[in-house]
Amino acid sequence: MMMKNGLKIAVFLSLACLINGCARESAIEPGSGDHLALTQQDQTYLNALNNADLPQELSVETAVQRALNKNLDAYVSSLETLIASNNTTLERLAVLPNITASGNFIERSDEAASSSESIITRTQSLEPSTSTDQEKRTASLSFQWNLLDSAIALLEGKIADNNEVIAIERLRKIKHNIERDVTNAYWKAYAYQETREDLDTAITSLDKTIKNIDKAQSQKLLSIDEIAQRASQLSEKDQSLSALQEEIRLADIELKSLAALPLNTHIHLSGKPSELEKTHAALLTENVDALVAQALQDRPEIRENIANRNIAGENVKREILGSFPALGVVYGLNYDSNSFLSEQNWEDLNVSLVQSITSFLTLPKRYKAARDRKQLVEAQRLALTAAIIAQIHVAKLRVNVTERHYRTADLLYKNASRKALLTSSKAHLSAASAYENTSAKADLLTQKIQKDIAYADLQKAYADLLSSMGKSLYPTITGKEVIDEAS
Repeated sequence: MMMKNGLKIAVFLSLACLINGCARESAIEPGSGDHLALTQQDQTYLNALNNADLPQELSVETAVQRALNKNLDAYVSSLETLIASNNTTLERLAVLPNITASGNFIERSDEAASSSESIITRTQSLEPSTSTDQEKRTASLSFQWNLLDSAIALLEGKIADNNEVIAIERLRKIKHNIERDVTNAYWKAYAYQETREDLDTAITSLDKTIKNIDKAQSQKLLSIDEIAQRASQLSEKDQSLSALQEEIRLADIELKSLAALPLNTHIHLSGKPSELEKTHAALLTENVDALVAQALQDRPEIRENIANRNIAGENVKREILGSFPALGVVYGLNYDSNSFLSEQNWEDLNVSLVQSITSFLTLPKRYKAARDRKQLVEAQRLALTAAIIAQIHVAKLRVNVTERHYRTADLLYKNASRKALLTSSKAHLSAASAYENTSAKADLLTQKIQKDIAYADLQKAYADLLSSMGKSLYPTITGKEVIDEAS
């Protein structure tokens, strides 16, 4: 009786633990209080993420480093890589035989007695008797191995290996995109930092000068044609500066978002635009065919496609293998405390051969479907190869074009700087009007911002070319392995 009560308590505790575990993973209804609490929890996490390790100043390298460490897309991709790696381990373990151990306590309320009846006379031929104790214990250790399942598990392991490769290559592609976007946003945000006060002053000065022109018209100090021409020129300069201001101000917000920085905080950008790196310049003189060959080796998309091709090939093998007879082997060690048994310990062996008729009959259709999927992957690779070849040519051409744009913008800025200096000197000598002085300063500021934007576009063009080749813009910056945190 004590054993029965103990068994009831054990079952009750097990059910209680199971119910408690399920209750912790309760469903969330959209729009409910739990949904609101979840969104608030997410916002709290994001605020803590953005304010953690907040730097006082930021170089382009540290901006990329921070973005790689804290970017949530990279974090999600890293978790996918971790899951793919775990799946690989699980699939490899599935190849091993299954070993099962069991132990039981069996108790009856009465004796397991039985009698026999003669099928001829229909009278009792054996008085009620038993060959089983009312209480007994049994134990077994079984070794089960299905050779077909193990062979299929081996193929599944190879598929899992390739899925891990796919996850790694997708993470690498995300990192390349982060490097490119952060670099482009950084240099535009740098332009905003360097010209923010001058922009406000220049736009205010333009508005003031336009109003003075309106006063000159009312006082008839200038001709109507001259007034209209000056007002039109200053309005165009004002619109141009306002558009440039909006572009670089948005880049400042984009940089903070990419680098997980609070949007309302001021971070000093310490980087300085430099001359073109020799490695970048070497790309311009390298043969396009060599760049294409390198891209077809290193591009994450190509490597992902090759992994998909391998998976398709393994799926073909799996369909064929799945139609073979399944050979199963079960070997067991057993113990039974029943005192009526002459041997309480024994071994047993069970060998079975099972053939699925349905799998055998449907093999041609399944095999064709698997071959079609493999052919699809081959076609996708050919299309991807053609796209990559075109991308390399376009990216290399864009680098050449943006480099010329940058050189031109730099020349225009130097000319505008000389003109502004000359006009400012004349203004001190009262030889230049306020209109000329304001116009020259606006032109100088416009050319400076356009030069900075051209520099940012040039860096982005380099990043696009390197990304098209499957290379990192900052190979020495790896980013923190969020996989370690997740695990």
